[in-house]
Amino acid sequence: MGGKIERIELFHVEVPLPTPFYPVWIPGYPQHRQCSTLLAVTTRDGLVGYATGPAFARERESLGDFIGQFLLGLDAYDVDLVRERLRQASFLGWRNSWMDIAFWDLAAKARQLPLHRLLAERLSATGPAPTTLPAYASFLELRPARARAEALERAQRLGFRAAKIPVHAQDEAEDQAQLELARSAVGPTFELMAHAHQAWSVSLVKEVPRWDLPRAQRFVRLAESLGYRWVQEPLHDESWDELAELSAGSQIAIAGGDLSFNFVPLAALIRARCYSVLTPDASFAGLGTVLKTMAACHRHGLGFSPSAVSDGLDLLANLHALAAWAQLRGEAESARLEYAWEPPAVIPEHRDALLTAPVEIGPDGRVTVPTGPGLGVELDPRALRRYATRFYHVTPVRFVVSSARRAGLKETADLARPERARIRR
Repeated sequence: MGGKIERIELFHVEVPLPTPFYPVWIPGYPQHRQCSTLLAVTTRDGLVGYATGPAFARERESLGDFIGQFLLGLDAYDVDLVRERLRQASFLGWRNSWMDIAFWDLAAKARQLPLHRLLAERLSATGPAPTTLPAYASFLELRPARARAEALERAQRLGFRAAKIPVHAQDEAEDQAQLELARSAVGPTFELMAHAHQAWSVSLVKEVPRWDLPRAQRFVRLAESLGYRWVQEPLHDESWDELAELSAGSQIAIAGGDLSFNFVPLAALIRARCYSVLTPDASFAGLGTVLKTMAACHRHGLGFSPSAVSDGLDLLANLHALAAWAQLRGEAESARLEYAWEPPAVIPEHRDALLTAPVEIGPDGRVTVPTGPGLGVELDPRALRRYATRFYHVTPVRFVVSSARRAGLKETADLARPERARIRR
């Protein structure tokens, strides 16, 4: 009974940024704080699991009353049952696959395993567990080509040996200049990727340019000639025929699948061979979906490299997934960890503000894989008090009292103890 959920808490998290951040996926929009929703799940044996989902503001204000009844009373270590409950909740419009990260965290803590070992076990992976993984600086703003080239040079001096640059200009020539000046700035041995952000973006302030297949083909051919490793999301995710044609005709990898919320679209993209590298983010898809994606990629001979552009907990969840992928493949050098990096706004001190210590890159351009149980990190209580506001809190007793007021005692008892209700029926 120790794995039963004893408490569910939800928090609004807002970390102020020192300067406005203009994310490439919302061109022209100034972001003054990093926002997320934090989930904390406590079991009867005292373990706490954490997960964060990226937020625009406080749009999840009513989430607790809705999701609590789906989760309360479950065995927190039964990640498959939790994932099924989250799937059922999505029928009513809530996409909360990210929450399963907290339950994977708990399941690994219960067995005193680092999370990547539990994920590797689910994959039947037999390779050695990596101690470090190569990371790449993922730039997240649109900047002039020369300014981006200077930022790449600074990242190279700090130890990065790979980077991904965003391209999203109305003028095709500007995107081409980005590729050329970036390669010129860092030299031929530095690994480069490009992210076109065509699969999803938001025209909230400025109109987003839309690429067709000929423009994507021209861009990919230029990237090939300059020695880029991959081009990410060069077309909309639903342009399956065009993506498959582009991928089949390219000498470099075409990557995508960032914001999939479940395995159905990812499976379709894999079957159609739209991408040669799949990039789901656990803070959108959940670790259960990421796990299924890794297994499918391995079967079909495709690459895997999770996106990770939110906060520190998101980065860690994807880091553990990538470590499990390295164990499945039997080596770590093909893995690539996305490391959000856009000084002065997006740096570890702000991105990982909730953690007791930020996830740092080493002088060799690698990140250490945590060895502690679960995600392998602790949240800083002072940071929680400073940046987080709890907006939902439920325990079995609180649930019974509040539900009894709304639904009556018998119905509440059935909700609180579903196994007893089944026996009675």
